[in-house]
Amino acid sequence: MKFTTSSSTSTEAFNNIICKVNLKYGAPTGRASDSPWNKPKDKRIYDRIVYLDSGGYDRHGAYWGLGPQLRVEYTKDLLYVRFYRIKFAL
Repeated sequence: MKFTTSSSTSTEAFNNIICKVNLKYGAPTGRASDSPWNKPKDKRIYDRIVYLDSGGYDRHGAYWGLGPQLRVEYTKDLLYVRFYRIKFAL
């Protein structure tokens, strides 16, 4: 699922990515995500933490589970959106 937006800021674009989900049949698992191989080379990539509550849900109800930090990288036009987890080496 791709979103097209004319967001003027990266924050507005992020808010369009983490939008409300339909909870009629329960929470969806995650959200649509691109492959890292689709990352554009000619556009600025923004990167943010996706905060999860203690149950593993994002602020609008998508379920991610608990684990390493969840992040999203995206272009402002939202033609590229990829969720990933940070894995720290010990």
